Amino acid sequence: MTVDPPTYRLVLTAPGPNRLKLILELRALRPDLTLEAAKALVDGAPGVIVDRVGYWDLEQVLGRLTRTGAVIETLENEAQA
Repeated sequence: MTVDPPTYRLVLTAPGPNRLKLILELRALRPDLTLEAAKALVDGAPGVIVDRVGYWDLEQVLGRLTRTGAVIETLENEAQA
């Protein structure tokens, strides 16, 4: 039996004072987001930014987003059976 490493969900709880930089960082992290979708995600906080991210990527993503002043909540995803 193998154990998969945990994955995490990142939830934007508050955009912080620098909304424009946050929108640009979101678009850099998630190329699938259009400008309108990234703005809607920031305006509609709280919302899930990334659903499944590994631990090593988590540190990088958190660093980039918190530098903009955003408040991010990290939740561990439940293991798949």
